[in-house]
Amino acid sequence: MAPHGACSAAPRVCVAAAAASVVGTAVGGGLSELVAVVLGYAVLIGSLFRSAPQIAKVIRARSCEGLSLTSVVVELLCYSVVVAYNISQGYAFNTFGEVVACWVQDVALIALILRFSAAPAWAVAALFGALAAASAWLLSPACPRGVLSTLQASTIITMALGSRLPQIVLNWRRGNAGMLSVMSCGLNVAGNAARIFTTLVLTRDPLLLGGIVTQGTMNCFLLYQSIDTSLRRRRGLLPPITRPSTTSKQQQQQQQQQQQQLAAELLTRPQAKAADGGDGTPEPAAAPFIPQPAA
Repeated sequence: MAPHGACSAAPRVCVAAAAASVVGTAVGGGLSELVAVVLGYAVLIGSLFRSAPQIAKVIRARSCEGLSLTSVVVELLCYSVVVAYNISQGYAFNTFGEVVACWVQDVALIALILRFSAAPAWAVAALFGALAAASAWLLSPACPRGVLSTLQASTIITMALGSRLPQIVLNWRRGNAGMLSVMSCGLNVAGNAARIFTTLVLTRDPLLLGGIVTQGTMNCFLLYQSIDTSLRRRRGLLPPITRPSTTSKQQQQQQQQQQQQLAAELLTRPQAKAADGGDGTPEPAAAPFIPQPAA
């Protein structure tokens, strides 16, 4: 080992040796891995805002028009499988952390769709209960690793046919993408492109890579549909997004009050018939008592 004074006496030589070491590591693949790790964390940070434009658009318009509940639910289940599979394989969090963030945002988006579609409370409770039970089982030791591998392989097709295809078909039938956010679709495509690179460099897992490529392809279709809808809306070819007015809400409340009053009247009519004698005609009043004079 060289003495400490050697580096202090010849600092330029030490810097040159360090630079040569870094270059050697980069040539050996260290640089690509470093870029992949940094890019993985960038994808993770960006995923925190992936569905924020979509959620904000739904809340602002108070409408979920054009959004497929089936697509979001299937996507949530696929994300649960992906998270459980990555954990079982022992992969670093930066290689799949964005899926966790997207999972949380999908839960919020499902709640908004159910809220603005006026779904009954029992249906909401049943859906979230089933999703919670499925996610808990996938993340528990009770789920075998072989089953997780099979489910991960199935997500390649499930994500395409069950999650993305229903939304694409719905947009095609409607002739527009409705409330689908261009920014959220763009973030999806960018995240898929970055994740393809990080998967090739860090994990080299063909099951993960197949799912990401398939998902990215379908996301490109959704991005095209959302951009086309936005451009046509700006040109006046589609009606603008309008928030429900307060007047319409007041009218709905008045209609509900009228319906409640009508129901109350219908309930009281049988009681009135019973008091009248059953045939709907009032009973004749008794003749007044008139005292007779004594004889």
